[in-house]
Amino acid sequence: ASFKKLLPVTYKISHVSQVKDLIKKVEPKNIWHTLEGLTSFDDRYSRGNNGRKAALWLQDKFQSMANDAKRHDVTTFLVETGGSYVQPSVVTLVGNDLPGKAIVLGAHMDTLSYMKPGADDDGSGSSSLLETARVILNAEKLNSPVYFIWYSAEEMGLVGSKQVVKYFVNKAIKVRSALQFDMTGYRYNGSDKMWMIGDNVDSSLSEFVESLINQYIGVKVD
Repeated sequence: ASFKKLLPVTYKISHVSQVKDLIKKVEPKNIWHTLEGLTSFDDRYSRGNNGRKAALWLQDKFQSMANDAKRHDVTTFLVETGGSYVQPSVVTLVGNDLPGKAIVLGAHMDTLSYMKPGADDDGSGSSSLLETARVILNAEKLNSPVYFIWYSAEEMGLVGSKQVVKYFVNKAIKVRSALQFDMTGYRYNGSDKMWMIGDNVDSSLSEFVESLINQYIGVKVD
């Protein structure tokens, strides 16, 4: 398939004070606790029972946070990967009563098989995503629907995310932008840089994410 060429768009930083307040509510210990839970499985292989158990564990964690936040505008469901893959993707929605195009934040939860607990790839991104969801669930309601998605079978060739995209197309769910967290919070050899993927992305959105990193975190981007 060929990629549609996107025209450049300029995104401006706004809501600075609100974002700074939200950042203060991030609890690093929660990310660690989630990571401990994910790595308690010997692996999260998408063709194995551990992979399915890990998916259901993440779904339960999200639903529990939504209940604690007393949010009634939340939906959570599974998108089966199919074939020999028993691990589904976990799709959650905050703002199921809101119109307009959605924002998608994602991470892949699977690993390869046999003693691959995947703390970095991508337990780190999956754990960061869950804490992001917790902060949003407990914040003032947003103006757009936001999907938090944990994809299955990324290690097998982006299999789970392809099924999620098919689901979105079949349901005519319109998406404004998507951001993927893969291997977060680790500084290789103490590097002072944050790395972003540069291929097959919307350059305008990537430039915007870089400006957000500069604005709120103050580290170099490469």
